[in-house]
Amino acid sequence: ESPTVPGKLTVAGSTVVSADPYLGLRIIDAANPTAPTFVGSYATPGTAYDVAVAGDLAYVAAGTGGLRLLDISNPTTPVEVISFAQEYFSDYRAVAVDGEVAFVVNGEFGVSAIIFSEDPFQTQQYILNTDGYAWDVALAGEYAYIADGTNGLVIIDRDPLEMEQIGHLGG
Repeated sequence: ESPTVPGKLTVAGSTVVSADPYLGLRIIDAANPTAPTFVGSYATPGTAYDVAVAGDLAYVAAGTGGLRLLDISNPTTPVEVISFAQEYFSDYRAVAVDGEVAFVVNGEFGVSAIIFSEDPFQTQQYILNTDGYAWDVALAGEYAYIADGTNGLVIIDRDPLEMEQIGHLGG
């Protein structure tokens, strides 16, 4: 078995973790780059648009299927640990992770900072609505950079408790 349509991906060591919009999470061993091999997969609900990895955890932005947190410590059999989605308000397209905080872009609903808890009812979400349609997110230093469609580039303070726009270009 191999990835059919690898979308966005990330690399951790020699492991490639891909978000496949048709098949979900796909894990490939690229230790031998001339002969990469398929290792494992997890069929996510929704459409897997993007993935970020932190340690043994993969965060999958799965469109209307929400944000899926998967344990990939055994890459042959990824296991979902927890997920977060708000019915009618989730269309997660991209994700970036810093420590315990996952930043996801949510189209017309802007950007969310999500901090998972072992108790699903204690999972915290902080939302910053942007003026455009949030497509992508990148993290560097104290800031999150949002590709906000026709609104251009939005730069925010990435402290979830003080998340606010501090810079903007375009739109």
